[in-house]
Amino acid sequence: MTQQAVPASSARVRPVVDPPADVAALLAKGTKHDGEPLTMMKVLAHRPKVLRSMISIGGALWGSGHVGPRERELAILRSAWRTGCEYEFGHHRLLAPGCGVTDAEIAATAVLDLDGWTASDRLLLTAVDELCVTSRISPSTWSAMAGDWSEDQLLDLVLLVGTYTLIGMVVGGLDLPREPGVPGWLEADGADSA
Repeated sequence: MTQQAVPASSARVRPVVDPPADVAALLAKGTKHDGEPLTMMKVLAHRPKVLRSMISIGGALWGSGHVGPRERELAILRSAWRTGCEYEFGHHRLLAPGCGVTDAEIAATAVLDLDGWTASDRLLLTAVDELCVTSRISPSTWSAMAGDWSEDQLLDLVLLVGTYTLIGMVVGGLDLPREPGVPGWLEADGADSA
């Protein structure tokens, strides 16, 4: 299941190399790694309307969403793990510590057992698991979350997991490689997969 960090030229659909000015402007707005647009964004540049929509959805859920940064990162890491998307898991391994997620918590998002999590984190991860496995949140999990989460937060959580499930399918379906310097899965011994 390990996806090697290899040149973007190995992707099933090659990234756009010299985009027209309007697409280059979109790429400049999108997510970057080391100052460069992500491989996924450069591949989506073949479809500028789709690229624009993905950037817009990402901005709505990332910057102005209702789910707090820590919870957002836990949900994204868990979604990436559940969908087998090492690409996104690696990127969010880099982002999560800045949002208050510890290295131990990052590793624990990639373990089925939820022992050791706080009750609220366990409930969040359970909701992500249910969405990833059944495309639904069970009535009991929804009720339990609704005690602490607003309707806007719950809506954004579902949209967040759905978006990262879509990203996992795009990355996996196109066999997009991780950018150089982006870690992979966390191995049991704490070493990065290569």
